Amino acid sequence: MITDVKRLSGLQKVAILFTILGEGLSITLLKELSKTDIRKVRSVARDMDSVSFGLKSKL
Repeated sequence: MITDVKRLSGLQKVAILFTILGEGLSITLLKELSKTDIRKVRSVARDMDSVSFGLKSKL
């Protein structure tokens, strides 16, 4: 389980926010990203281990 926010890459942080907010809201907020970048975020979100509630709240 990921617990340290300092060890996360920017892409991982975005992926966590993506999962917290849900796909619909995330895509609206991230509309400046290219389709390729959104695919990368989705891929990282799928591949990440479980994320602690404490870490989510720090983001």
